[in-house]
Amino acid sequence: MARSLRGRLVILLLLLIVAAAAAAALMFGLFGQSAAAQAGQAEAEIGRASEAIQSASHSLSANARGSTAGEQLSENLTAVVQTVLKNRPGVEGGVRLGGDERLAYAFPTYPGGGPKTDEPAAELPRIASVNREALAQDGGLVLRRFDASSQILLIAACPLSGPIPGLTGWTMTRVTTFAGDSYRLLMAGIGVLLAAVLGAAALLTRLTLSWSRHVGRIEAALKTHEVSRLPTLPMTGERELDRIVTALNDAGERLALARSARTISRDS
Repeated sequence: MARSLRGRLVILLLLLIVAAAAAAALMFGLFGQSAAAQAGQAEAEIGRASEAIQSASHSLSANARGSTAGEQLSENLTAVVQTVLKNRPGVEGGVRLGGDERLAYAFPTYPGGGPKTDEPAAELPRIASVNREALAQDGGLVLRRFDASSQILLIAACPLSGPIPGLTGWTMTRVTTFAGDSYRLLMAGIGVLLAAVLGAAALLTRLTLSWSRHVGRIEAALKTHEVSRLPTLPMTGERELDRIVTALNDAGERLALARSARTISRDS
C-alpha cells in the first residue's frame, strides 16, 4: 500500500504534541517534588528553631519573679527569639503563655522596610491552636502543616520548661509553591515548550498543505493536457518537488524532440 506524505506529517505532528505533553507533565512533577523538598527542609528548620528557643529561654524563665520581673522576662524572651531567628531567613516566632497570651515575638529577617513587631493577624488562630496542642502533649515538638493554593504554612511549637507553667515557644515559615521563582521558571519553560510546539505545528501544517496543493496542480496539469506531449510544468518553490518537476519537463522536451525527429525522418 502506498504511503501518504501528508499522513506521515500528521503522525509526526501528533507525536510532537504527545512528546510536548509528556515533557510538560514531567516538568510539573519535578516542580511538585521540588516544593515537597522545600517544605521538608522548612519543617526541619523551624523544628530546630523552636528547640533553640526552648533551650535558650530556660535560664531566663528561672529568674522571673513578680510583674516587673515578668515585663523584663518578656523583653528578654524577645531578645532570645531575635537572636535565635536572625540567621534563619523567612522564619518568625515567639513565646506564648497558655497558648493564647503573647509574651514575645520577633521576625528579624522580615523583608519589609522596618522591623516587624506584630504577630500575623491572619494566622493567630492557627498559632494559638498549635501552641495549645504543644502544652497538651507536655513534652515534644508539635509541627503542623497547612496547605493553601499558593503556599504551604508551617508552624512548630514546644513547651518551655521552668518555674513558669504554660510557656511555649513557636516558629513559623511559609513555602511558596505557585507564586515564587520556581513557579515562574516552570511557567517560562512550559511557555517556551508551547511556543515550540505551536511553531512546529504551524510549519508542518503549512508544509502539508503546500505539498498537497502543488501535487494537486501537477496532477491536474497532467490530466487536462493533450496526450501527445507532456506539458511544461511550473516550478513550485519546493526544492525536492522541483527536482521532479524539472525531470518531467526534461522528459517532455526529449519526448517532443524524439517525435519531431521521427516525423522529419518519415517525411524525408
